Amino acid sequence: MDGLSGNVPLHCTSQVQLTAHANAWAESFMKTLKVEEVDGRRYRNFDHAKSSVATFIEEVYNQQRLHSALDYRSPMEFETALKNRILRRTPKKGARISVDGIGDRDL
Repeated sequence: MDGLSGNVPLHCTSQVQLTAHANAWAESFMKTLKVEEVDGRRYRNFDHAKSSVATFIEEVYNQQRLHSALDYRSPMEFETALKNRILRRTPKKGARISVDGIGDRDL
């Protein structure tokens, strides 16, 4: 045992059957980050690089960039649409509904 592990034996196990596509989303994100933010940029220092990457993720990738897995919407648009769909399905307080044909119930 080395001093870094704190003398605790570590055992790596996986209960998930890995496939060739297990890391596809991460690989896709890294390619997007590299092509759209990092390639060709010169960062002044590590803090500048860290800040620029964080800004790209928050302001471009999560708010503006279209994602094929989200039906070509940005994550922000997808989340808003999902919330709106959930709200439309949720009865308003005070509404009367019929439950299993037993009769009306107040919410």
